[in-house]
Amino acid sequence: MSVRVVGISALTVGPLAMLKRIIGIAVLAFVALGTPATTAATLRVGAQALPPMRGNPYQPLTLPMALIAHMVFDPLVAVGPAGEARPALAVSWRQESPTTWVFELRPNVQFADGTAFNAAAVAAAFEYLRTDPGRRDSVASMDVAASIADVSARGPLIVAVTTLTPDPILPLHLSFVRIPSPTQWAALGRDGFARAPVGTGPFVVTDWEENRVALKAHAASWRAPVIDGLDVIEISDPAARVQALVSGAVDIALAVAPEDRISIEAARGAVVSRAMPILHFLAFITTKDTPLKDRRVRQALNYAVDAKAIIAAFLDNAVAPATQFSHEGAFGFNPDLNPYGYDPDRARALLREAGYANGFSFSAVLDSTSGGNYVDWYQRIAQDFSKVGVTMSLRMSASAQMIQSVQTGVWASDAFAWSFAGFDSLRGYRFRSCAWSHPYHCDRQIMPLIAQAEAALSQPERQQRTRAVLAAEAADPPGLMLWRGAAFDGLGKSVAAFEVEDDVIRWERVRRR
Repeated sequence: MSVRVVGISALTVGPLAMLKRIIGIAVLAFVALGTPATTAATLRVGAQALPPMRGNPYQPLTLPMALIAHMVFDPLVAVGPAGEARPALAVSWRQESPTTWVFELRPNVQFADGTAFNAAAVAAAFEYLRTDPGRRDSVASMDVAASIADVSARGPLIVAVTTLTPDPILPLHLSFVRIPSPTQWAALGRDGFARAPVGTGPFVVTDWEENRVALKAHAASWRAPVIDGLDVIEISDPAARVQALVSGAVDIALAVAPEDRISIEAARGAVVSRAMPILHFLAFITTKDTPLKDRRVRQALNYAVDAKAIIAAFLDNAVAPATQFSHEGAFGFNPDLNPYGYDPDRARALLREAGYANGFSFSAVLDSTSGGNYVDWYQRIAQDFSKVGVTMSLRMSASAQMIQSVQTGVWASDAFAWSFAGFDSLRGYRFRSCAWSHPYHCDRQIMPLIAQAEAALSQPERQQRTRAVLAAEAADPPGLMLWRGAAFDGLGKSVAAFEVEDDVIRWERVRRR
């Protein structure tokens, strides 16, 4: 993925924004005084959060929680912009049989503690993921535990992975597997390792405090960095992150807003955007007896929203309106589908046809922990709905409560803000179909298509059948399709070579001017 410099029209700063900046100045004093001095060859990074699981290599999958993991570890397999598997610690792979894949590992790779990277290290990582604690680390590791029958070393740099059922895109499914040092893991155990993580990546943690992580270069890494170290500082308030960048207290501020370009460029910095492996949507709970059960109503609501205008207002046109419940970086994405488009007249006609000429009301839950312009999106969406006679009331809920509702099927609303994250389009149907134990949406007609896609024995067949599933779902949408996730990062005037590939910042390349 290429990184582009954001350009926006002139914006005015309202009272609320000004208040946030005043608060940010106060927090900035903490950033400036509460962190140790760094050398000229060390970059300071202001992040919105640090992972509560610390250096566990398996739990965090996307930014910001995966920030430290990206600096310390390498994955077995990387993912390209079109959802294709790419070499990382594994340089090649082949499917030996429908259920067995053989991976050839990268030679001459060393962990930061001096341990050699080899097939035994990979096998040890999988062995842990198949234990009860390992399968609880993340949804992805649960999938590994449920699908992997055996992992064995066939030589120093050859690993064989056997699955319980055929999986023609197994390398893609293993892209989340980051390999920790088996020596450090054995010595410290899971929790101890999380406090002192060691991988093959470009940096190694030297100090982990409550709000700061210090890392030094792993000079022997196969991805040896240009700079000597990184200081990652948690600055949860977005205005404070911007103030820290503008003042020079940090060199990079992650997750800023497009409108922050004004103050950042005034300090001779820049704002860059990156696409995330996420598709945002508003999920309709169609298992409840509400107007949302009607296909025509769901189609009408998709026509009622001016997604292009909302993207322009809050995301600086960094992404496009969604065409399906997946994103361009996921395997199986269907390039032949088009967005619904903004057509309020058609929305009203569909509502009349469904028997709701006078509109209706429904409630939606938003994640209270989401940042950025997330709430603003949904307020604008509610305004668009009101123009066709539909009233959407919004309330906030903790993400843990929303996850519990998905797991139990007990909902206090009619819809909820959700997202598909990952690189296999079929994975979203674990929750978004009749296959789930407590589905919020159950379309019996699409289930045979999903089963056919999951039973495919080759990548082309899997891709073709997955595209058919996505096309059928887009015609009968279980929710409101929005857009792919986008993030914006602020760079100080001294930062060069800030490159992003598929939501992974290439920290080994970043340098000072």
